[in-house]
Amino acid sequence: MRQLVSGIVPAVIHSVSWVNEVVDAKEARAQAMSDRTSDKAKRHSDASKAKISDGTEQVMSNSSDQRAVDLMPGSGHHGVKWGAYVSFTVDSEEELLRVSTQIESVATDCGIDRLYWLDHRHDMALMAVLPMGRGIRT
Repeated sequence: MRQLVSGIVPAVIHSVSWVNEVVDAKEARAQAMSDRTSDKAKRHSDASKAKISDGTEQVMSNSSDQRAVDLMPGSGHHGVKWGAYVSFTVDSEEELLRVSTQIESVATDCGIDRLYWLDHRHDMALMAVLPMGRGIRT
């Protein structure tokens, strides 16, 4: 995640906030098994279609296998749901588009495959980046 914090080049004023919620081990194991099953089915489907990959799917698929191993009974590990909020400031619409694309690219390099832009939800966006607002749930 270091790239998301300091890998935006050229530099732009931005902040990154993290929210983590610990999940009970039993619930986390159930989700890990569901994800592992979906990933295995996708691997099988891709192999039967002789689909060529750039390796991204394999890395993501292997992460679900590793998560299942990490959450084995007796390991003492629990799951976590997390979210990251990125805010940035630019001077023009052209810079906004350039920086948005750049942040999407850096997030993809970090293994983040979905970004939800809050550009039409300024109330949520503002609360997500304020120091006291990160703990508020809507």
